Amino acid sequence: MKKLLSLALFLSILLSAAGARAGEFLNAFMHVNFGVSYGIIGGDIIDYEHNANNYVFGTTVFKAGHYDLSYGLFVDILPIPPILLGNESNALKFGIRTRFNSNNLRQTLTIRLSSSKEYNFRGDLINYTSWMVGPVVYYSPIINSDNLEETYRSSGGFTLFLLFGKIIEGRLRAYPSLRDLEVTVPIPYSTSLSGYRIDFGAGAAISFCSINVGMNIFYSMLNVTTETRVYYHLPRYQRFDEFCIEIFMGIPFEWSRIPLVF
Repeated sequence: MKKLLSLALFLSILLSAAGARAGEFLNAFMHVNFGVSYGIIGGDIIDYEHNANNYVFGTTVFKAGHYDLSYGLFVDILPIPPILLGNESNALKFGIRTRFNSNNLRQTLTIRLSSSKEYNFRGDLINYTSWMVGPVVYYSPIINSDNLEETYRSSGGFTLFLLFGKIIEGRLRAYPSLRDLEVTVPIPYSTSLSGYRIDFGAGAAISFCSINVGMNIFYSMLNVTTETRVYYHLPRYQRFDEFCIEIFMGIPFEWSRIPLVF
């Protein structure tokens, strides 16, 4: 997590620096990107697992934590020419984003016997893959004329997106850290799940030669229904709320376009 935050800070500085270029921002008709994200997640199941594994027994401290580590491929399709605004100093571009994602909601359990002695256990609480689609808006605050033929390129770019999709395949495995500790847990502890997910967020990217590197910050709402009830005091329908930061890199596919001027 520290390395991811350090990389995000580094990218933030680059994205705000003078002269940073995203040369393919306006002219690309498609961006193909691969990203890795880290998320802080909450929900009734998370609260139950957290409370069940956080306590003090004599001088021994049990502390649980949860995070979502995911990776995905997302493609932005932008067939419409960019719209130049005002005195042609900035531009908008509209498109569609589709995304395939694999998420691993992890649980960690630290058992601290003393200040110098502790044990760590972990496991996956939820694994699922999802497919999503929705609108994406590109905004370039500064654009430049690339040559005397009045083609335009951007000196930086930001995105805003809203995605909706379904879980293709998913599974819940309760009490992962306790099972890693080889403690007997109630059964059944595993069940398949289905549901849908909504993402809303913003991002930015810069260009290094023909490769784009960027960062997304977004909120996800995950609604799932388990096939069987694992936590008997909780309903089969569950909601999770998550805040994520994603680092991505990708390849833009560019063609020559004449912008629309307003």
